[in-house]
Amino acid sequence: MRQKQAKEKTLKQLVDNGDERIEVFEARKNAKKRKRKIRKRVFVVLILLVVGIVGFLISPLAGISTITVSGNQYLSAAQIRELAGITEGSNFYFNPGFIIANRVEGSPIVNHATVTQNFGNRVEIVVEEFKPLFWYSDKDGQKHIVITDQDGEKLLCTTDSTDASQENSESQNNAESQTTTNTESVPNKKDCLTEEEKTNRIVQDIVVENEFNTNGIPLATNLTEQQIVDLSQAMSFVPESTREMISEINGTPTELDPNLLTLYMNDRNIVELEINKVAKSLRNYKSIVDKMNGQRIKIKFLDKIALTSQI
Repeated sequence: MRQKQAKEKTLKQLVDNGDERIEVFEARKNAKKRKRKIRKRVFVVLILLVVGIVGFLISPLAGISTITVSGNQYLSAAQIRELAGITEGSNFYFNPGFIIANRVEGSPIVNHATVTQNFGNRVEIVVEEFKPLFWYSDKDGQKHIVITDQDGEKLLCTTDSTDASQENSESQNNAESQTTTNTESVPNKKDCLTEEEKTNRIVQDIVVENEFNTNGIPLATNLTEQQIVDLSQAMSFVPESTREMISEINGTPTELDPNLLTLYMNDRNIVELEINKVAKSLRNYKSIVDKMNGQRIKIKFLDKIALTSQI
């Protein structure tokens, strides 16, 4: 009897263990099925997501809506858009801002470009152009523009500080129609260019299309190639506010002075000086004109003085 009960108990345990194994097997089988279903669903979702993104990127919804250009004075907005390589409708996302900026900076007249991409697929391009010094036409009729990155506000100082009082007193014997102005002064050191600034300044002579906008840029005529080089360097030290007052720069050489220039100003005044005096003397132009009470005058800059006479 006891043996029979033991056999039944053992048989029951075997059956229970078998059921447990079956349940574990079924559970594992079901888990694998669930994982496969989840993978399929994730895969389908990813496919749909990729298709949706690609569809959006190639749709008109991803096109640039507006392009605004600012900071330009000599290049037109159309020219800058052409440099940027984009138009309204161009893909907003396939034209990142840094790439657009690099394209615009490919123009020799552009010093720096900043591109901002705003909500609504709007693109803003802000350019900083090099500062033009003057333009001229070469013997082949090509238009050149000389540019710089300097505003000319700092002085090209030397270690010399000469007292001009002696020359000023000697000049008092000029004709009564002339006024003598002392143009020599000792500059403050902080207003002088550092050696690094002298070395790193940019002055370039570039060829531009005949359609290039030269309004407001002085025209230089009757100059030799070397005089153009010398004038380029000298003009880069003239304050931008003064450069903007110059209309024309004419070479008017004489036997005694082959480097003499005559400048016709926008305020109808006339200035005579040598090329090597341009950087220093033209800084005094505004202060001299302000003292003449609106009279039209001719200014002749000598070494440390300026002779003025009415026209």
